[in-house]
Amino acid sequence: MNKYSFGKTSKARRDTCCKIGRVILDEAIETFTLFDFGIVCGHRCEEDQNKEFIEGDSKAKWGDSGHNVMKGNKPYSIAWDVAPYCPKLRDYLWDDVEKFKQLYEHFRLIGLKHGVTIIWGGNFKSIKNDNCHHEIVI
Repeated sequence: MNKYSFGKTSKARRDTCCKIGRVILDEAIETFTLFDFGIVCGHRCEEDQNKEFIEGDSKAKWGDSGHNVMKGNKPYSIAWDVAPYCPKLRDYLWDDVEKFKQLYEHFRLIGLKHGVTIIWGGNFKSIKNDNCHHEIVI
């Protein structure tokens, strides 16, 4: 049995993701045993997406990101950002690239098990340091 589970904030962010995204996130937290992690972002509203674009943290304007998918008037993101969490520091470990790689590999394998491909922001050439980003290929 895994000792990790999503907190209230991560669960709320998880709930903004599409159905298969929620399944993958739930399975990931239930089966990943190396360290704790949290959901930093699921769906991103227009204001937040455009801010990310203006600040250079995203190459996508509102509507062009997997974080902006809607189903009717409900958020239905096909992308999520996760980060390793350190309870002692009570913060995310933004600079631990190896931990981000381990998380991606875990998500990648779960995605394959469910018949979907997941891409990782750590492999993006157009943006550096998007290690927290994971997205289902449609």
